[in-house]
Amino acid sequence: MTRIPFTIAAPQDLFYSEENQKRLKESVAQAKQGKIVTKSLEDLEAMAND
Repeated sequence: MTRIPFTIAAPQDLFYSEENQKRLKESVAQAKQGKIVTKSLEDLEAMAND
């Protein structure tokens, strides 16, 4: 069998990284506990202008 003289690799999808998965699980747990902040676009724009 002939091998190519270089390695082919796809870039790592950071969405599935261990660190991101941990953060997503923490966010889901907070949402289930009702720890959610809701802001309208107007609220966010007002905060940005303060």
